Parts: sequence; C-alpha cells; structure tokens
Amino acid sequence: MANTNFSVRIIALLILLGGCAALAWHRYAAHFTNKDQEPLFGEQIESTDENAQEHPLSQPQGGYTLALESTIVENGMAYVTFGLTAPEDTDFSDVLDIRSDAGLTFSDLTAKPAEKNTSAEISYDVIDDRDGKDNTLKIVVRVRPVIQQGAVSAFGSGKTCEIVFKDIVKRGHDQTYEQTLLATKYAGQTDYVLTAEEAERVHPKTLLASGEWKFVIELTDADPGEMELLESPVSTKVWVVRTGSTEYEALDSVEDVTLTSVRVSPLRVDISFDIPEPSDRFECLFIDAGMFPSLPGTVPMDYDNVILVLKDGTKITLFQSRGATDMAILAANRPIVLEEVDYLQMSDGTKLQKNKIFKKVS
Repeated sequence: MANTNFSVRIIALLILLGGCAALAWHRYAAHFTNKDQEPLFGEQIESTDENAQEHPLSQPQGGYTLALESTIVENGMAYVTFGLTAPEDTDFSDVLDIRSDAGLTFSDLTAKPAEKNTSAEISYDVIDDRDGKDNTLKIVVRVRPVIQQGAVSAFGSGKTCEIVFKDIVKRGHDQTYEQTLLATKYAGQTDYVLTAEEAERVHPKTLLASGEWKFVIELTDADPGEMELLESPVSTKVWVVRTGSTEYEALDSVEDVTLTSVRVSPLRVDISFDIPEPSDRFECLFIDAGMFPSLPGTVPMDYDNVILVLKDGTKITLFQSRGATDMAILAANRPIVLEEVDYLQMSDGTKLQKNKIFKKVS
C-alpha cells in the first residue's frame, strides 16, 4: 500500500465551475447495465423486470437516433435512460472528457405527467455508454413530478409522463482562449464576468440536429428498500479536498476517514461520515480514492475503485458525481438486488459486509 499522497493543484477553472462539485469526473449517474459488463442472471433479472420497464422505442431524426432504453422509479423520482447514436463521423469524446467543460444540451427538454394538476421537474446527465465508439453515449433523465395539494399521485400502474427533447446542441469549450483571458484581461480577478462575445467564444454552440423526439414513460412506483452494512463506525482511506493558501488552490490528500453509515439501495449507495480534522479547511471528499490518477511528480498510489460485489461474484461499479460534505452518494451502474449483495469493497481493500468488516492484510 502506498503512503498517503499529498499534492497541490491549481484549480481556478474548477472553482469557477462550482468548487467541489466540479472536481468530480464528468457526471456519471449511471443506473443501468453497461455493455462491458456481464449480463444479469437469476434473481437479478427478476428484480430488474419488477423495477424497470423496458422501452424498445427508437426515434431517428436528422441522422441522430434517440432510443428509450429503460425506466426505474425510486422514492418519487423516475430515472429514464436514453441511448444516443450520432452519425459515424461524430466525435463525442470532448463531451465525455472530465478535463473539458464541453457538453451536450437541448434547446428544450420537458416532462409532462398525464395526471391532472401535476407538473414535473426535469434534469439530466450525459454519460459514457462504454461501447468504445465516439459517436454514442447515454442520457440519464431524472423526472420528479410536482403534485399540487389534494391531487392524485402521478405514480402508479398505467400512469404516464411524456418526455420531449427539442434540438440536439453541442456546447464546445475553447480552453486555450479561456486560459488566455484568465491570464491577461482577468488576471488576479475573482468576480469578473465574461462579455457575451467572450462567453460565446469560450463555449461555442453547434446545432447537431433539429426536431423533436417524444417518448412516453410509465411511472410505476416500487418500494426499493435498503440495507445498512455498518453495525459500528469504520475507518477507511478516501480522497479529501481542502482549501489551499488561496481560493485558486486545493490541497488533495488520501486520508483515513470514519464512516458512520453505509446504506445500499437498488440504485445507489449512501455513505455518511465524520468530517475529517482539521475541519476548518475541509471542502469535500470522494469515497473512491482510486478514481483520481496520481499527479505528476507525486508517489504513485495503490488504491482501487470502490465496487459492490454480489454473492455470485458480479461486480457493480459505483460513481460519486460530486464532492460530499456530509454524505456521499454513489450511483450504481446497474440495479442492485439487495438480497444478493455480498460486500462493498473500499479503495484500500477494506470489505464491508452486513454487520462485518474485513481489513486488507498488507
């Protein structure tokens, strides 16, 4: 096991993008099976069939095909996965690059539940579908119905919601020009505002395809349940981010942090922890110490990615999309069958089984 790694990074752009949340890898709220993993078997298939409705709907338009892949509803929130396939010469690598602020957007994205007196909040994440192709990706849309007092629930068998995408737009990121502005015109400034012309040049928008893609999903709710793995607190290695000497610096280190609760549900793992001391400069932490590569000039780290292992040996990958200040939320890349969970393996090799803890022997 490598010694604690300590480094200083200049992160002016990340702070401008929202501090600790921007330090995460590109958003990866994956809730469904990736193509590079083994297929589901036995009880996993039964559980997925009960909690996810498959939609073999595919809509090509302007050379771009949006396909509705699956829907899972948990705790009043619908997670809907769409696959996007663009023409073969399209390259989405910059959209999925964690070092870039490029992105995929739409001129409009709406969700309209069929139930009367109900509207919906909608948001989405663009993620890698792991198929090795540059012209494909996944879009995970989150829909939360907003129900007026006295109205009937929007969830239930046969109750639907229409999701409409309008125009697919790519937002670029000219990092060279942005760095030039920060080093010259806005050097040393923290409260500057880009002009409209500068903002358009830093993030140029390109219309990839025009039109509308309409899908209807069923909002069938289910009781997901959850499993607590810890009977008592446990200490494990995590990636901690602290403020540096200036607001443009962040101090990163791998430290021992005490976990107080580890709750597994069908779509994610929630981990509560004690804030590490000294707490005055603590910004956030990432449970997965293996998600970041060693920085140039530092001692290589020997930490693995956090994974959830089922009794049949199946490994479910987890991803934390933003730094946590009191509780980390790690999204699973496929539905989790609680009865089949064996253990959660941390970055330092610690295995958390229900009411049991196994430390890695060095």
